Amino acid sequence: MQSKKLVLSFIAAITLFVGGCNLFNPTESINIESDDAEALTYEGYIQFQKNDYNEAEKYFRKAIKADKTHSEAWYGLAKTIMSQQGINPFEFLKYANVSSGVAIPFYDMDDKTAQKYESSLDTVRNFLQTFIELDTTGNLDNVITFGTFANSYMVLESVHSMLGLRSAAQDLDVCDKNNPNVDKECDLGVVLNSLKGKVNSTLDGFHEVFNTCKYYPSAMRTAGDQFLQGFDLIKDEAKDQAFATACGALAQTTESGEDNRTREKSLNIVIAQFGYSDTSDDDGDGCVDEELYDGVDNDGDGEIDEDIRDRTNPIVYDIELAYKNKMAGKNNIKDLMIVKSAKPNDKYEKVDVDMNGIPGKKDDEEWSFVYPDYNKRVEKNDYRFAFAKKLTYNPKGLSNEDFTDLKYNVAKDTDPHNIQYDLKFRQENIGGCWVNYDQQKFEQWFQGRN
Repeated sequence: MQSKKLVLSFIAAITLFVGGCNLFNPTESINIESDDAEALTYEGYIQFQKNDYNEAEKYFRKAIKADKTHSEAWYGLAKTIMSQQGINPFEFLKYANVSSGVAIPFYDMDDKTAQKYESSLDTVRNFLQTFIELDTTGNLDNVITFGTFANSYMVLESVHSMLGLRSAAQDLDVCDKNNPNVDKECDLGVVLNSLKGKVNSTLDGFHEVFNTCKYYPSAMRTAGDQFLQGFDLIKDEAKDQAFATACGALAQTTESGEDNRTREKSLNIVIAQFGYSDTSDDDGDGCVDEELYDGVDNDGDGEIDEDIRDRTNPIVYDIELAYKNKMAGKNNIKDLMIVKSAKPNDKYEKVDVDMNGIPGKKDDEEWSFVYPDYNKRVEKNDYRFAFAKKLTYNPKGLSNEDFTDLKYNVAKDTDPHNIQYDLKFRQENIGGCWVNYDQQKFEQWFQGRN
C-alpha cells in the first residue's frame, strides 16, 4: 500500500507540474532595450520559439558573456538545453504509470530510453545546478529566480532518482519480470534497502528534491503528505513552514558526505522517511531500528547512527516549537524535528528493539523517553528512550572514533559462514543490546544480510 501511495504521489506531482511548470513551456517575448545582453537574450528567445535550439544557444551564451548576472539569458539557455536533450515530461508521465505490477516508476521503460534520459538529465541537471548556485548566492539579477522553476526542477530530480531505483531493480531477482512473485516482493522498499552498502547517485537526487522543498516548500504540497511525517493536518502557510523545516533537515542529512558510512546513514533516513525501514540492526550495536528521525541519540550509544524507525509509526512532532526555533535561527535537526511522543505501527509492534524478549507492543520502554517532557530532555541533555537506561556501551573504554569504527565493522560482518566477531566478542567489546542475545538470536541476526 505504501508503495502505491508513493507512486501515485509521484504521478500526481508530474501531472500537476506538466501543466504549469515554466521550464517545460515557451516564454513570452522579452522587450528589447538598448542593453546588448537584453538584445541578445531577446533574439535567443526568438530562435527558441522557432525551435532552432542551436542558434538560440549561441545567442543566450553571448548574452551571458555580455552580462553574467542576466538571469533571463541563463533561464533561456536552461530551456534550450532541455529542449536539445529531448526532455519530454509527457513521456515521463507515460512511463510513471505502473503496469507491470512492480511499484517502481519507469520500471517498464526500455533500457535504451532509460539510458537516453539518464544522460540527458545529467546534462540538464548539471547546468541547472550552476544556475541555482548563482541565484541562491546572489550572483544573478533576481529577475528570474530559482523559484520560477522550482516545481519543474523537483520533477527532474524525482525522475533522476526514480531512474536510479529502476537501475537498481534490474539487478534484483525479486524484480525479475519472469518471477511469479514479482508483484508481491518487488517494491520501492526492497529496492531502496538493496542500495545499502552501494549507495548510488539516487541519493543525490533525493537531496536536490529536499533542498528545493526547503527553499520553495509549496513545490512539495502535492506529494508532501505522503512523503513527510506529521504534516497532513497542517494548513496553508503553516504547512509550507513545516515542509520547509522537514525538508531542510532532510536536505542537510542527505548532503554528499566524504565516506560511504555517511552516505549509508543518509540513505537509511530517506528509507525511513518513505516508510520502508527494514527493522534491522544496521550500526552493529545489536539494537533494532532504535533511532527516531529527531537528530539526537535515542539509544545512548554515543552517536546518531543509521538505525531509524520509519515515518509510518504514529510519531507526534511539536510543529509549533519547531517553528519558533526556526524563527530564532535554530537550524539543527534536533531543533526542528521535536518528538512529543511515539508509538509503534503494526510492523513495529512485533519488533523487539532491545532484544530482551519483549516486542514493542508490550514493551513501553522501547517507545517512551527517559524524560517525556522535551524541555527536560534539553536540560538534562538526555534524549534516550527508557530501554537505553539498562544498556552499557563501550565497556573497554575505546575512544569515540575507535568505538564507532568497531561498531561499523561489526555491522559489515554479515557472512554467517565466516563470522569475524562472535557473540562473546560483541558482548564484551560493544555491550549495548548484544548482552540480550543468546546463540539462537545471534544466528537470526545474520538472516538476509549476506
